[in-house]
Amino acid sequence: MSMLPVAAFTGFLLMLHSQAMAEPPPHPLKAQQISVPPEGFETALPDAVTRLHLADNGWRLVMQFATLDKVGVFNLATATFDGFIDLPEPRSLIATGGSVIVIFRPDSRVLEVYETSSLRKIKSARLNIRGSLQTMAMGLKNAREITGLCMAGSGIAGTTNVQLSPVVIQLPTLELSYPELIDENQQTHDFIHTSAFEPLGLNMDESGKVAAIQTDRHNTSHLTLLRHLPGGKILITKEPYQADFPEPILGGQIIVTKGHLLLQQPDGEWLWKRPSESSPGNYSRIFGYSAVLERSDRGVNHAGFRVLALPHLTTLKSIKQSLESMRAFATVTSDVTLTAASAYSDRFACIAPGKRSMRIWELGLRESASDGHAIPGILFKRTLALPAGMSAKLESAPKGMKLDSSSMTLEWEPPPDLAKGKVIKVIILLTKSDGGKEYHIEEIVVP
Repeated sequence: MSMLPVAAFTGFLLMLHSQAMAEPPPHPLKAQQISVPPEGFETALPDAVTRLHLADNGWRLVMQFATLDKVGVFNLATATFDGFIDLPEPRSLIATGGSVIVIFRPDSRVLEVYETSSLRKIKSARLNIRGSLQTMAMGLKNAREITGLCMAGSGIAGTTNVQLSPVVIQLPTLELSYPELIDENQQTHDFIHTSAFEPLGLNMDESGKVAAIQTDRHNTSHLTLLRHLPGGKILITKEPYQADFPEPILGGQIIVTKGHLLLQQPDGEWLWKRPSESSPGNYSRIFGYSAVLERSDRGVNHAGFRVLALPHLTTLKSIKQSLESMRAFATVTSDVTLTAASAYSDRFACIAPGKRSMRIWELGLRESASDGHAIPGILFKRTLALPAGMSAKLESAPKGMKLDSSSMTLEWEPPPDLAKGKVIKVIILLTKSDGGKEYHIEEIVVP
């Protein structure tokens, strides 16, 4: 089988990204969702949290604690813990995807699969895996496979002779496969070379098909990307990586780092952007929406969060907080706050390092629509201001746009390749109660 060209695969990724941005079906927890005040609320945690995983399509948080030998599963709808899973091996690896939680115990080489809703163990088996599994990930909406990196040999910390090879674990069978590594020149590689004895987390997009990993802790000029290709192969590339945030967050066509955003363009090229040129904050991926969450503590009048739409980085929503609250739950000097944001549950949570508490806020993205603008990946809605007693029909409109004549509401999902900096003119035919007709032109700005 011939390898899919990089440009074609980029288009495939954009298609996956567009599908992930669509309005999700109703989630079982939505009916249980309690209201959150505008200022958010604080909830206690049993221990400081070292790792935070978004699960169950963004409705639950899976927490790894600093001293407890347990994993906590927090319900964002009810703002309570659903329960805890025992973790007798402290070096255990955790991955979440779809409606499952996966735990790998490196000492015993046992992999366990749990349901997020009931925390019931649905699978457990010892894996006869090659080498030592160092990291694994699934992707928020991927419940079918786990991508991991295994280290061959013992390795020596701080040297460049550590070799990593990918492994794919299928669910629910736990069947193992070892994909072939191919670079952009279609050259085959046996390993990914890294100087990190224990590589940083493997960060995946929602589809579970693209991963990012920093393979050299001493040289942060490049970032290694792994893309699953048809035919059981993985394409490895190195992209420029200029920020000092130790662990990138990958989502769709974006890598979020400290103070910078790395966006992939339709032609496959990567472009650096800094949303706040004067004083950059920290950024978190908002899963289920083509946007990022910016948080900063730039003074009493500017403390808070901004939701920035991609790729144009326009402000969709500002969520102001007191400076005291921001210093407790957002970026403080060089500290990195654990943040998880999901448009599916329409909430985001912040945990400051070392603190036994968490702050939860409403994102409010479903209500904010797109601020009157057409932005790729964001559902556009607009209620037309038309005289009463008229019926309306779309005469000329972008593909996929709909008009609800009963509520006089336009609804549209702008495509990922929508050209920016233009005005879309929609022609609507109006029919009066006496049968008379006239045309109405509705203008939609693409920022």
